[in-house]
Amino acid sequence: MRAAVCDRPALVTELITCLRAADLRAEAWGTVVEHLDDLSMYTLQTLVEERRGTHPGSTVLPYRNLVDLYLADTGNKYRYRHAARHLKALRDIHRGLGAEPEFLLYLEELRTVARPAFSPSSGLGGTHPE
Repeated sequence: MRAAVCDRPALVTELITCLRAADLRAEAWGTVVEHLDDLSMYTLQTLVEERRGTHPGSTVLPYRNLVDLYLADTGNKYRYRHAARHLKALRDIHRGLGAEPEFLLYLEELRTVARPAFSPSSGLGGTHPE
């Protein structure tokens, strides 16, 4: 099945499911990271939220990918709300890792792309207006 994933990326979710069922969680997560662009945002969301509890540092890049997927989903009127929820989780992960400056830099870069949805008043790292 691993070889088939190279030719047919649609099989990646099935491969991850099989690896997890065989209790090969590290290999399953490696497959997630290797095939981020082949996963639906809902599948990625489930996997990232599950992994966050045990290995938060390994979820930073997938969480960023998830935020990008939600922001790009122009047909979803709740996309900013969903992206903000994952940004808050990402902020908490960075805090836990002692990497808040890295998160603030990422957030500033994101604000330049996704303005005005993520302004400093969104509560994701900027100052709150009084």
